[in-house]
Amino acid sequence: MQLNSHIYIRVFKKEWSHLLKRVKEYLKIEKAREFQIESPRFSKEGDSYFQEIERLFKSYNDARWSINKFLKANFKIDEEFLPSNIPFPTKYEEGETRLYFGELKGNLEEMEKEIEKTLVLLDELSFQITLPQEKKEELRSLEKIVDNEIFPHLPDYASDLKESINYFRKGFSLGATLIAGRVISGGLDKVNSKIPSEKRKEWESLSQEERNERWWSEIRKILKITPREEYIMKGIKQYRHTFSHKIGTSPSVEETILIISGAIILIKKIIELKIYES
Repeated sequence: MQLNSHIYIRVFKKEWSHLLKRVKEYLKIEKAREFQIESPRFSKEGDSYFQEIERLFKSYNDARWSINKFLKANFKIDEEFLPSNIPFPTKYEEGETRLYFGELKGNLEEMEKEIEKTLVLLDELSFQITLPQEKKEELRSLEKIVDNEIFPHLPDYASDLKESINYFRKGFSLGATLIAGRVISGGLDKVNSKIPSEKRKEWESLSQEERNERWWSEIRKILKITPREEYIMKGIKQYRHTFSHKIGTSPSVEETILIISGAIILIKKIIELKIYES
């Protein structure tokens, strides 16, 4: 993928978002028309409304041509995921070209669906990355740990970790983070069971912030986290407090690797300490 592809994606997102807004405005008009008692059935070629809708369809198909060309040149996208052609629904009758509102509403709804689908695709592609060689080596090292040290004991956790790594390789940082987060949540459930109930009762009168601090302190003790592991394990907290809850946030390359590493270290510790057997 070319370096400036990210810029093109941002431009396309703006263009398609504006196009979606226009489509929704005309859909409101057509839906309201259904409740009018004596609503006209069609618009003629010389009418201003006919010309507005014609410009909308031209804008959509011009945008469709541009983005399909870009996506085919830069990404391996299956044809079914590319925006489809939406014809301008006119008929030539009684010596004039007519735009029938009943057909127009259906085509506008189809256009709305295609635009929303394209915006989802652009959102996903905006997370795509080109990994430098050192990061690829780091991923391979993490994958070996998953295969050799985690899979023999916790194959389900290993499967999710491998899926997270594969998502990251494909450039989907957010998806990789959320899958690693699923592993983190499952692992912490096992560790939480080791915190004595009397300690939890002692925390009841504390503030949420203080309870979190006490909880994290207990987790560190149970897992016997070394100072060297502390930095990576903080990726777990970062996942729980940022990317899983805040709308519109997406992890960087470094943050994603940190979170995947944190998940792997957590599960390794659970296996080493035989917490998974309880």
